[in-house]
Amino acid sequence: MESADSQALGNMGEAAALGYLGEKGFRLLARNWRHGRGEIDLILRDESTLIFVEVRARRSGAKVPPYESIRQHKWRVLRRTALAYYRRLYWRPKTLRFDVVAVQHEAGMIKDIRHYENVGLFGRYV
Repeated sequence: MESADSQALGNMGEAAALGYLGEKGFRLLARNWRHGRGEIDLILRDESTLIFVEVRARRSGAKVPPYESIRQHKWRVLRRTALAYYRRLYWRPKTLRFDVVAVQHEAGMIKDIRHYENVGLFGRYV
């Protein structure tokens, strides 16, 4: 179970990521979309591309950087959840993509946002 502080920092990271991606012109389709035990933080659209985004927020100087904190089990859950969302669509996007947005903070203030595009979650399965 997450503490209230970690939940608040997660929400702050998601809000920062959403603002950052919105400035890039991406359009939000869903936030915190759940299927079974899985959850996709942000689901966005950029023209004909459907983008699933995992947001990772960590303190600046953490031992494990945000992107590297995603373990193999989490990748499997994310993939399964994203495919469940995809199967429910009435339109078929030209491209599917999975991105990670790493948000680093210090004392509750955003210090850095990094956007890793097309991290290769889907491979041959779509």
